[in-house]
Amino acid sequence: MPVRVFHGSILDVEADAIVCTANNELSPVAGLAKMVVTAAGPEVSHQLRMEGVTPLGHAVVTSAGRLRYKFIVHVITRDAYMLGNPTHLPDIANGTRNALRAFTALNKSRGTVAFPLLGAGDVGLERKDVVRTMGEVFAEFPDADIILCAFTPADREAIAALEGPSA
Repeated sequence: MPVRVFHGSILDVEADAIVCTANNELSPVAGLAKMVVTAAGPEVSHQLRMEGVTPLGHAVVTSAGRLRYKFIVHVITRDAYMLGNPTHLPDIANGTRNALRAFTALNKSRGTVAFPLLGAGDVGLERKDVVRTMGEVFAEFPDADIILCAFTPADREAIAALEGPSA
């Protein structure tokens, strides 16, 4: 199934689940993580606190709290303190793969999952490299219904090569 592109906030996309970035302490202090967890509410914050420190490239699933989605998959894309543990593209590939595995396990391979460009925001990875890396992993899941969210003009430009019918 081809990856669809949605132009806008991941909180506005029609999907069964969304993927969110997270730091390894699962503390949503900035960026997309803060936006999503704030919107989802205290239930999701509590669930994240219960997880503890999680390695780069792993995925943690929580409820969606107040959001309309079935659940949120939080992908660890950065070290909380950026102390000697930088994020690399293999971490993004592993995180994308782990998010899709979690989604398909919990959703019985049915439904739609929406992704942001993992690691392209405050982590600082090149958007075109992130798109290529995530696209390679998406190809491993040909039956998955995936939406890639292009929030900024830079996101839109980077994913133009993947663009099919807009969501």
